[in-house]
Amino acid sequence: MVRFRYPAAALCVAATVLAGCGGSQPPIGNHGAVSQSRAIATRADAGRSWMNPTAKREPLLYVSSSDNYEVYVYTYPKAKLVGKLAGFNFPAGLCSDSNGNVFITNYNGADVIEYAHGGTKPVATLSDPGTHPSGCAIDPTTGNLAVTGVLKSVNGPSQSGAFAIFSKATGSPNLYSVPYATTEFCGYDNKGNLFVDGMGWGEEPRFVLSELGKGQTSAETVSLDNSPGGPGAVQWHGQTLSIGDTYAQIYRYAIKAGSGTQVGSVEVNSRMGQFWIHGSRVIVPTYLGYNPPVQFYTYPGGAGPIKTITDPQSPYGVTVSLPPSN
Repeated sequence: MVRFRYPAAALCVAATVLAGCGGSQPPIGNHGAVSQSRAIATRADAGRSWMNPTAKREPLLYVSSSDNYEVYVYTYPKAKLVGKLAGFNFPAGLCSDSNGNVFITNYNGADVIEYAHGGTKPVATLSDPGTHPSGCAIDPTTGNLAVTGVLKSVNGPSQSGAFAIFSKATGSPNLYSVPYATTEFCGYDNKGNLFVDGMGWGEEPRFVLSELGKGQTSAETVSLDNSPGGPGAVQWHGQTLSIGDTYAQIYRYAIKAGSGTQVGSVEVNSRMGQFWIHGSRVIVPTYLGYNPPVQFYTYPGGAGPIKTITDPQSPYGVTVSLPPSN
């Protein structure tokens, strides 16, 4: 099996991600490498997953908790807790497909775990032994799964990062290089073009965005007229690309021919992790101890927060999953 591994040295290794990199990596500086006893405990916690039987019939909001090593499940948009998924080793970014399947990047576990809508047991696990996977996205035109992440260790002299794409979210991935240190988050547009952000090498640029056009074999850098301070969540919404800046901003860009022009922005009241836009709302997790932990805003209007959730501790990623139509 082809492994998802990066061909180069990371800008910062796991022990110094927060101190030297900034950006939007999970706050592993607070957790460090998980101790053997904690790792055993997280595996043992797998039996504690639970779900209200009625959850499968309605839209659900999934929220990863970096402190609790769990994923909370709520009704959407009412935000009633209906389940929890456990047994992770630092769940990070989340994404979902058109059938309601939910993909959870298991940052310290080096894999991506798939659950059916409202399910409590994994239906698939994609191994990623060479990285800390942090972001994912589903191509709406093909069902392919893109995965971004941070290198676990120094692997060689080449200064480049990479991301992986699993065809139909199964099997062995194809790997794509990018000329910067880490890939953080990714998002597809409605035509199957993939956008990936990350950290540049050295002090500048701090933020880099690339596009892998549908059917293309290499990613090209996208120039922005006003870049975020650091890489954050990436999601297509309507006719624009939304990119999060961990410093309380979501920027909106019109993308054309390898360039992006800012057409708006939304300010939230705290630093954020991987947001999720659904319809006219954006759900924002605040992963560094800010309160309330999960906040809902109108989008792209920015009014809010119009609703909050207080359960998860240091939430990092969110996604909305819709029940299958048949």
